[in-house]
Amino acid sequence: MRIALITPTPPDISAFGVRALSALLKQEGHSVICLFLPGGIERLRHGRDVVYSYSSEALDDITAVLQDCAVIGISFMSQYHDRAVALTQHVRKTTRVLILWGGVHASVRPEESLAYADAVCIGEGDMPLTELSAAIRDGRDFLHTPSFFFRTNHSIQRNPIAPPVVDLDRLPPFDFALEGHYLLDPFSQRLKPMTPELLRTTLPLMPFFGPEPLTVYRTMTSRGCPHRCTYCANRHQRDLAGSEFPYLRWRNPDHVVNELLAVKDTYPFIQGIHFFDDVFAAMPLDRLQVFCQAYQRHIRLPFYCQVSPVVLNHERLELLLDAGMVFIEMGVQTGSPRIRKMYDRNETNEQILEAAQMIHALGDRVLTPRYHLILDNPWETSEDQAATLDLASRIPKPFIWCLSSLVLYPGTDLNQRAHQEGFLNDEESEIYRRPFYKVLPNLGNLLITLTDISWLPSGLIRCFNHPWLLRFGNILPFRIFAALGIQLRDYGRLSWKGLRAVLRGDFQRISAFFRRNRSN
Repeated sequence: MRIALITPTPPDISAFGVRALSALLKQEGHSVICLFLPGGIERLRHGRDVVYSYSSEALDDITAVLQDCAVIGISFMSQYHDRAVALTQHVRKTTRVLILWGGVHASVRPEESLAYADAVCIGEGDMPLTELSAAIRDGRDFLHTPSFFFRTNHSIQRNPIAPPVVDLDRLPPFDFALEGHYLLDPFSQRLKPMTPELLRTTLPLMPFFGPEPLTVYRTMTSRGCPHRCTYCANRHQRDLAGSEFPYLRWRNPDHVVNELLAVKDTYPFIQGIHFFDDVFAAMPLDRLQVFCQAYQRHIRLPFYCQVSPVVLNHERLELLLDAGMVFIEMGVQTGSPRIRKMYDRNETNEQILEAAQMIHALGDRVLTPRYHLILDNPWETSEDQAATLDLASRIPKPFIWCLSSLVLYPGTDLNQRAHQEGFLNDEESEIYRRPFYKVLPNLGNLLITLTDISWLPSGLIRCFNHPWLLRFGNILPFRIFAALGIQLRDYGRLSWKGLRAVLRGDFQRISAFFRRNRSN
């Protein structure tokens, strides 16, 4: 049976969910086509609606490729909701085949999603989609397939949720084959068959010690997350899985290494590996030891990963470094114990600083680390903001902030609380069309953004860290000043990166920048 999987995706087109499903369906004998529609969300602004869509030419290209498909699946995140709606409505004009929605958004908003789709997959879709596809192919009843909700003439057919796949080694590696894959080219805005060159120019670029970045392949060695953060839909997915099944699961090291060996052999232009697990360093120590030994022996490429303050220690760091780790990301999220409790995070400020000191002590063995911080929490007080600023100013430099504006995503505990307490009124404008990567302009946020500037003394920033001053940081003059300061910092950093790329002739990065912005 011919099945189409479509994903409005960020520019790097990792799309792990779609690639996992495609690999499994192909293994079951189906003919699968995958449509990757990369696009940024840079035009989103706080307090202003931007409705993303596709050109009529792109939509016509998409529908032409979908001819003769028996099932069409669309998987996406909340900030791609508008594009999923536009795709579904356009495809529906030319075909009456079954249109499925999947991904985190559809999983947490099934009834809303059924206003557009014929069916919605709840939770992990590996076995449910395989069962559904087999039933349709064989002409059997499929309306009672576990994990699917169906829109019928007069009601919604709600089926029980299937258990998750516990043994990930049963599943094939992510489908990065080129046959049957199509890419919406950011430059031409036309759908093109995937080629090695298109894949090379679309894969992410990551920094390295030399003058040029590396083209990296992204993969995941696990499913799930060790944390239960109240701002993340992972918590909802964990609850769907049920307490009798493990939510955090790991692939066998051999399974991962065999995938990477095949990728290296097929695409020799891949120069590094980015492990995209929520907390890669949370891998059980015995498994991590086996994995690092196998990676060092067989793969021998620089790799990038994310850690957590609660699992990081010297033993794990040394294992990762010996295997080839060159870059670390770590979640900090907040410096306020009260907000950390609201987020259901277990680390303390002391643990965060200890982990940052360990990373700092590595010196030039690793690249400048990136730390994640969440701002713009509507429950946050000036005292909470002062606590975060104090922690931020004590993290050893150099480092780079990855700052996020808190978005109250559907399916999260904070979303439910925000509805109850009146912080959310219109999810389309306040969630689906709100940027998570742009922070609100106020004095506190400005000061926090300045703490990763290496030449700026941290003690100077702490001189302004008083709750009474931050409390007035939201009045109009401070907001205007903060907006200008944050923009100058961002434009200055972008200009410096651009100048360095020009001076070293790094036209691959320059081209990637324009491709990414063309897709916005």
